[in-house]
Amino acid sequence: MCDISGALERASNQDSIAALEWVQKNIELFGGDKNNVTIFGESAGGHNVLALLASPLSNNLFHKAISQSGYTTSYSIDDAYQSSGSAMSSLNALEELEKQTGFTIQSDTDLRNANVIDLFEAYQSLDSKTYDYLPITIRDGIVIPEEGLKSALGNPSLNKNIPVMLGSNKDEISLYIGVSPYFIKKTYPFTKVIPIPRLKIRQPELYAYWLKVRSDAWKVRGVDEPLLQLLQAGATDLYAYRFDWDEQRKSFFADFPALMGAAHGYEIAFLTGEFKYGPITRYVYPKSDSRDSMGVNMRTIWANFAKTGNPNFQDKINWPRYNSADQPYVKLDSSFTIANEDNNLDKLVAGIFTSNVGLSNLQMCLMARDSLKNIGDSLFHQLPKLSSGLCNAYDLDQEYRKLEKELIQKYGSLSVL
Repeated sequence: MCDISGALERASNQDSIAALEWVQKNIELFGGDKNNVTIFGESAGGHNVLALLASPLSNNLFHKAISQSGYTTSYSIDDAYQSSGSAMSSLNALEELEKQTGFTIQSDTDLRNANVIDLFEAYQSLDSKTYDYLPITIRDGIVIPEEGLKSALGNPSLNKNIPVMLGSNKDEISLYIGVSPYFIKKTYPFTKVIPIPRLKIRQPELYAYWLKVRSDAWKVRGVDEPLLQLLQAGATDLYAYRFDWDEQRKSFFADFPALMGAAHGYEIAFLTGEFKYGPITRYVYPKSDSRDSMGVNMRTIWANFAKTGNPNFQDKINWPRYNSADQPYVKLDSSFTIANEDNNLDKLVAGIFTSNVGLSNLQMCLMARDSLKNIGDSLFHQLPKLSSGLCNAYDLDQEYRKLEKELIQKYGSLSVL
């Protein structure tokens, strides 16, 4: 048998390694320096950066690394076959393919000759199409060590001892909850004249709290935990940031500052200089001296880090190296400030159950579940202790499926867009 999704992710990482090997062999022909290669990526790209930092196959292929809103999630081979009980597991897909095509899932020949279109059609025909998702990076013992991506980052024998910068965005999760009908109400106030929807946050206090906790949890799991692991492995030139710039404009059709803020992926435009967000660009990236200055500063930081391994420039900020004592990071905003936060995942999750925002028991448990299961390997087993047993009353996976079914029945979609 094979793990389909794991094979795809392994191929992705191996493709990255092959590309870096090509750079080492050929970049001098284009005027480049093979001894000063920087990799960086955002979201899945940030995850791939962390995977390359952990992989024993990428040694000496790059010399600096930046992960933007990355994550350390990885799966064992057994998990990938079953995907922790998910309807979208590789095993289920192969069994469905066997029903549709008649091939034998135990036959290597049949697997190698399987039509890729048939394979993905089998995935699409599985029962769950919304809540479940495919396992991604697999701890195969080849590209990613069997101990897991996060643990491997803290393994001294795998330490590449290169400068690394990790960061996240202040409002990461708004990209996801900001389009959910659970949080957002859509109306058409001028249907006959202007068929454009108006988006309004149903419960602003609930939305703001959910957004903050889940985005803070992203920083803890995608920035602080990997950096602490790298410190443990012996790395020294480590830096952290949080992207905070969120000077959007309000519109009659949406309160973009409250709805989006510094959303997941929002910082990319400041690195490319291409400020585009479709028909709402003028609200999401309003032209201003602050926006343009932020873009120049971001590009300078990334370029200086690539050149020297240090993100400092001019007199903007004396960027501290990351350390385990106070975990300093720089807030990238109209002005740069150094901040320290004593956050850890247990503290964040436990705080959900002592908040005074008016969450229902189920809402608290769903928020805690998401914080424990996303951006890193699942820590769901910690939930009973952190919730004082409150969440034992729920099958939270089933509650999510039930909620999604209700939203689709009521609104026709899981997105207001």
